[in-house]
Amino acid sequence: MRYFNQEGNVYRIKRNYVLEIIVSTILIALAVAGLITPLTALAWIFGPFAVLYLLAVSLRRVEIDMNQKALIVKSGIFNPLVQIPFTDFLTFELMKMSQYFITTNTALNLRYAKNGKEKVVGIAQGLTSRAMQNILNEIDEIIGIDGNQR
Repeated sequence: MRYFNQEGNVYRIKRNYVLEIIVSTILIALAVAGLITPLTALAWIFGPFAVLYLLAVSLRRVEIDMNQKALIVKSGIFNPLVQIPFTDFLTFELMKMSQYFITTNTALNLRYAKNGKEKVVGIAQGLTSRAMQNILNEIDEIIGIDGNQR
């Protein structure tokens, strides 16, 4: 497994710290620049954003629990923990955003049904669609271990 760690019957997605470090460094640098220069508004704007971003990143969690036959996702500070049974999966979607032919973001999302409504939860984000496709392939492989079909 390249993108998941196995701990018994639970598979946790490995964390990618590169993008998180880049974004948090930029936010902290802007906050510090606000303290150094007479533009203290920068510090008051970007300081709390840096703290909230670091908190959100530390709380992020994606795991596949084969005992419960569910995907468990926690993203962000205010979003609740979502437990999605394999039977509720509708489809995975790969979203690619680009501007002027340059890819700026790629996201792997899961569409699922809950209480008769269709909902979406983010699984992973990155810069290349190849990495997101590889994560999806590993999810298919993990779910298919017990003969589950999605």
